Amino acid sequence: MSNPEVEQFKPDPTRKPWGIWATLGFSVITAIFYVLIQVLVTIVFLISTRNQFSEISQQDLEELQFNGLLTSWGIIAGGIVVIGLVLFFAKLRKNYSIQEYLSLKKVSAKDLGKWLIVTLIYLVVFEGIFYLFKLSHGDWIVRVYQTAGVLPLLYLAIVVAAAIGEEIFFRGFLFQGLQASRLGNNGALVISSVIWALIHSQYEAHTVFSIAIIGLILGYARIKTNSIYVPIAMHGLNNLIALIQVAIQLR
Repeated sequence: MSNPEVEQFKPDPTRKPWGIWATLGFSVITAIFYVLIQVLVTIVFLISTRNQFSEISQQDLEELQFNGLLTSWGIIAGGIVVIGLVLFFAKLRKNYSIQEYLSLKKVSAKDLGKWLIVTLIYLVVFEGIFYLFKLSHGDWIVRVYQTAGVLPLLYLAIVVAAAIGEEIFFRGFLFQGLQASRLGNNGALVISSVIWALIHSQYEAHTVFSIAIIGLILGYARIKTNSIYVPIAMHGLNNLIALIQVAIQLR
């Protein structure tokens, strides 16, 4: 006869995140909804700022990508949609808590501080490289800052909403699904970082490369601490310093 006490402590095979294909499928759905919300926010923005919607030219539409106020609302709305969908998809996985799925684990101030220092070192190194080789990040962030209208809203969008939304998705949901597959830690680390870097197409190629590098650092921090809060804080710090650099440059 089997011992019920032994069976009670056997690993539960159902306590796993979604497989790689389900993860990728849900990720595509999330991306589609993100694009749709960007389109909706843009339409609402145009209607609210133009008397004649039909008179919008092609040049006006091209300039929208540099409009800071629209960017702020788009990032905030997109972040809300992404977080909501990720929580919903994670909730659908039975016998696997959202806290476990997204690594919502507290860390000590000491550990968090160490990784924030790593972020600062990364920034110093890459800004030094950019300075030595006379490389620019491009004018997207500068033009967005200049047209933000409400600067606190821009800071809220880029420092808070973007950091939370992107990390919950890339280093949370997507990373967890890839990590649990045959790809393991290394595959999840590289793939999530590359995809994350590629969505920042508004920047120059060398800046996208530097984003991929910090993506690897964020993913490694996620692995070492098993907490999504650490990469969120690192991401937020990186974005905050980027905005402060622009503010100093414009003054």
